[in-house]
Amino acid sequence: MMFMYLKHSYLVLICIFIVSLLYACAGTQGTHSVLKELDEHIVLKNYNTLNLIVQGSSNVSITDEVKNRITNLIIDKLKADEYNHFREFNTANIGSVNAIDVEVIINNYEKGNAFARAMLAGLGQIHIDANVMIKNSVTKELLTEHEVSKAFAWGGIYGGATTIEDVEEGFAKGVAAVILEKADE
Repeated sequence: MMFMYLKHSYLVLICIFIVSLLYACAGTQGTHSVLKELDEHIVLKNYNTLNLIVQGSSNVSITDEVKNRITNLIIDKLKADEYNHFREFNTANIGSVNAIDVEVIINNYEKGNAFARAMLAGLGQIHIDANVMIKNSVTKELLTEHEVSKAFAWGGIYGGATTIEDVEEGFAKGVAAVILEKADE
């Protein structure tokens, strides 16, 4: 009898472990590609103020609630990172010598279809794609530009239960990594 109890306990623990590993997939860091390299003489770590703007491109309609949620997620990821060198976020220091402006232009914000994901992996995918432009706050010169993408296409119960808010976490990690120049780690 004790053997059966232990056998079921191990099975439950294994299931919990697998589900926790799978949950991490939606929140893993988004991928990026460089569209404009940062010049060698420019060091983003020299800036201590970051002004962040998240908006949809002309063909993407996202609500202010979504923009604010993504903005807050990115700032939270930056603040939580041990390599964060910014002291101020979204302050009135626009145009300050020590400030950079970061524009996140969302080109694709697709919630997908939970039912389709639950039925078969690959269907009903969730996508978030954006251009991340980092500019000098004074001169408005484009310092660097990246494309950050996060997609999710798992199937089954996990796929059906995952929402775009879960995927936004991984997207925000990808944007923060670009800003902190950690995208290649």
